Amino acid sequence: MKFLIKYGLLPVLFLMCYAMGSDAFRFAFGIDISMLIVIAFVVYYLLFYKNRIRGGLSYAWWIYLMVVPTVAITILEGGDMQDMLTGTCCLMLPFALEPFVPGNDKQIIRGFFLTFVVSTVILLLYSNFGFLSNWNTNCIAYLTYMGIAGAAIILAENRKNLIIWVLLGYTFIQLMVTQSRNVMSALLIVVLLVMFKKTFSKKLPYTVVSILAVLYPALFPVLITQVSRGTPLYMFLRTITEDSFDKFSVFSGRDAIFPVAEEIINSSTFNNVLGFGNPMIKVLAVHNDYYMLRYAYGIVGTVIVAALLVVFFKKAYVLIQKGDNITFGCFAVIVGVLYQQASEGWFLGTPLVVLMAFVYMAIVIKRYRMSEGKHLKNENA
Repeated sequence: MKFLIKYGLLPVLFLMCYAMGSDAFRFAFGIDISMLIVIAFVVYYLLFYKNRIRGGLSYAWWIYLMVVPTVAITILEGGDMQDMLTGTCCLMLPFALEPFVPGNDKQIIRGFFLTFVVSTVILLLYSNFGFLSNWNTNCIAYLTYMGIAGAAIILAENRKNLIIWVLLGYTFIQLMVTQSRNVMSALLIVVLLVMFKKTFSKKLPYTVVSILAVLYPALFPVLITQVSRGTPLYMFLRTITEDSFDKFSVFSGRDAIFPVAEEIINSSTFNNVLGFGNPMIKVLAVHNDYYMLRYAYGIVGTVIVAALLVVFFKKAYVLIQKGDNITFGCFAVIVGVLYQQASEGWFLGTPLVVLMAFVYMAIVIKRYRMSEGKHLKNENA
């Protein structure tokens, strides 16, 4: 564990992501290594980590998600227990990864830089040598995004770092090979937040950005199916889509998929509230994580996840007001992730591409607890 913390957890998790995406790592009895890795982190945290939060109500939300939609509803509806179990454990990862992420600023920056290098190498191998050629281009782009986002966080510490700017620009050009509009837009959001850090560190802009990030995956289907079509913005996006990305439609069919997803979810009031106990990817490739959560966990579970995000943003704000630039960078990365998941449905579908986002959240959680620990020591002194 000391080795992982000292030399940066993030590159190691990139290798884990590759393992999690490979069928070659599926065991003979049908359990995929992704499930085992995720559950191992969670079990270690809940049972063995000495600094974990103790108390009956600390993880009542997680116990509910595990007992009701993951186990009870899944058995009742005949859903996919393995994917549900892995996804529910993923929701504990921001806490469970805390023992493995560094707390020291220099170690974190080193980890970010190593992750950036690893992601760039993966992209170059993919673009020029057919590495991971069986992967979806959006997955490659997202994996690269997590690495580039690490570089953006370094810029939050020092915006005059010319080397990082050059590397960032080069990798962004390479990223265009994937033609992933969502990832490139999300990356631009991260860079803009970091560049105007003084503005977005203030309470009102920060609150607005945070609320929009939480709500955007749910608002996006409404925007593209009912609001945007036929507007000047839609026509502009169509031109960009056709000329620069060789896409045949602005939303790649998502505007037709989302109404179908609504019909499926609303087909049962009981399941709409408590969940269908099954990843939606099993019935529809919905390309939206809000629908993925609604289908799997119901309205109750979706509200719980939204509340967790609100709590995360509140804790991050406390640190940002203390001048914590690393936390601000992590905040920007998560905002970009939520933006992407409005038009991608990876959670409960492809856990490998959401794992890295939980690492950035874990760093903020660790820094918050370290900060609170120092505050308590000062009060008791």
